[in-house]
Amino acid sequence: VARCREVPDRLLGFARVPSRRLATVDAAAAAREVLALVALQARSQQVEVRASLDAPAPVIAEGLVLQQAFLNLVLNALQAMPSGGLLSVEARASGEDVRVAISDTGPGIPESVRGHLFEPFRRSRPDGTGTGLGLFLSAALVRACEGVLSVESQPGKGAVFTVRLKRAPLETDRPGPELR
Repeated sequence: VARCREVPDRLLGFARVPSRRLATVDAAAAAREVLALVALQARSQQVEVRASLDAPAPVIAEGLVLQQAFLNLVLNALQAMPSGGLLSVEARASGEDVRVAISDTGPGIPESVRGHLFEPFRRSRPDGTGTGLGLFLSAALVRACEGVLSVESQPGKGAVFTVRLKRAPLETDRPGPELR
């Protein structure tokens, strides 16, 4: 049991960025790159992909860590729809935050499981499938970018995982030179 409990900590050790190089990253561009990586899998599963990622969504994060979190969430959504469905990914700036929502039309997540999804070894799929570490690691990766991962779901109506990150200032947000 003790060895099993060490597994998530060891995996997180690999995921940690030693220098914690948080910088301005375009979350929309990171999500687009992830969608390009999974495009073939989505097509083979007959999953329609809709993306609303046209506007820049600058956040303070570590780019590769953020991409890995998005990849985990998108792959999780695809696993929820093995025989087709709709995968939607949207990035939207709202006040001081940027929210990236990844939604699927899979079977949804039972309420009894939802409160424990981000704990190690918890699964929303049947026993014998998955390790129960994917969402735990995704949440840890988002936290490493100083963000928050949340989920909304209703059985039979899919799930929406939302990554909320600190919005980086746009060039137009910065004060210009003082006029005299």
